[in-house]
Amino acid sequence: MNVGKAVLYDLHLLGITSIEQLAHADPDGLYTSLEEVTGVHQDPCVWDVFAAIIHEAQTGARWPW
Repeated sequence: MNVGKAVLYDLHLLGITSIEQLAHADPDGLYTSLEEVTGVHQDPCVWDVFAAIIHEAQTGARWPW
């Protein structure tokens, strides 16, 4: 899985340190938790990234962008 430094940082803030953990995550939950942890409203594109990487973690398939 290929994510940038910012997404990797966000995942670590949320306690996600493995692809297995990510495969069991929920994009809504991660997005909401990130807003709570950072105290900042996140761009909706962050949800899109979470959904895409969770899908890849679960299936091994990347979404075409």
